[in-house]
Amino acid sequence: MITPQRMSEFEKNKIIDMFSKLNQDLTSVIIKKLQQNEDISSFTKAQMRVLARQGGKEVFNEALNKVNGLSRERKKQLLQLFEELQNEQMKGYKGTYEAKGLDYEISQEVQTLVDSIYRRTNKDLKNMTKSIAFSSKTTYINALDDLYTKVASGSFDYSSAMKSTINALAEKGITLKDSAGRNTTLETAVKRNLMTSLTQTANDIAKQVGDEIGANCVVIGHSPYCRPTHRVIDGVIMSLDKFKKYEYLIEEPNCYHIVNYDWRPEFENKKNKIVDNGHLTNAQYDKNYEIRQKQNYYARQVRDKKEQVSILNKSDKRSNATSEELKKSKKDLRNAQMKYRQFSKSNNIDVDYDLTWKQGYNKWLKYL
Repeated sequence: MITPQRMSEFEKNKIIDMFSKLNQDLTSVIIKKLQQNEDISSFTKAQMRVLARQGGKEVFNEALNKVNGLSRERKKQLLQLFEELQNEQMKGYKGTYEAKGLDYEISQEVQTLVDSIYRRTNKDLKNMTKSIAFSSKTTYINALDDLYTKVASGSFDYSSAMKSTINALAEKGITLKDSAGRNTTLETAVKRNLMTSLTQTANDIAKQVGDEIGANCVVIGHSPYCRPTHRVIDGVIMSLDKFKKYEYLIEEPNCYHIVNYDWRPEFENKKNKIVDNGHLTNAQYDKNYEIRQKQNYYARQVRDKKEQVSILNKSDKRSNATSEELKKSKKDLRNAQMKYRQFSKSNNIDVDYDLTWKQGYNKWLKYL
């Protein structure tokens, strides 16, 4: 059966890496396009509108080609991911089926629900990819407008304005609007959608199995870093009736608790029975959660700087603006890595390098 720790390992998958690399490629395309333009210091607003229209169209077409090229591989990797999760989750129930005298097999009901979530997730990712080309075009036009505004204001010369604009692009990359209308990175949008779907799949499989075996209780794995509001369901065994009160917690975003259904004689005809394994005190949960959140913050800073270095490396390094921003980004990356290591070691937690992994970044490349 899949544990919270195992579920978190699904975060490192080829689909998220694919979109991370796509963000790097498209952002570098926009930076190169800006660098290819002539000095716009003396341009009129009418000339800028023409430049924005022409450049925006070129960026859109290139982004569309890159996005369309990912379609087949995205579907292939997504299907493999769902199949892996289904098989791993079901394998954990083999002993339970045998103990109940039932044939162990993946039922049609399980296959149907997994296929349904897979299709929905694939549709969501497909819709995201459709938005990426438009977002790339908008990002280019906004960057061009930002560059022109800085130069026209007289606060920047053209070279300084270009450095500032390139740095802002490398930091933000391509963004999409989430359901609340907020800008979010491609990687974050994909990760949130994918992990929510995978967690739901694991829990829905378990619930279906529970129906098939006549479960009378749920067994929920222990996660030492779970959010404080979820501690009530962490590492416990509770009757099905008791669990109904807390089932909504499992459906919240970024909850990796997996509910495994079981039949145990001590829970027969017990409606409100709960066994708390007593893993941690409330104070320990609070402390662990705070530490983990801070470690994630420092790890995210490292990933963001690696992304920035990778984007700038793919851009035109012959440009003085790119070269100088690349040097600065490499220095910022080293500082971020040092802070991440220092924080982890000072709090006696593993320096988890998986947390700082970034597709497209290769420390052995000579970036300058």
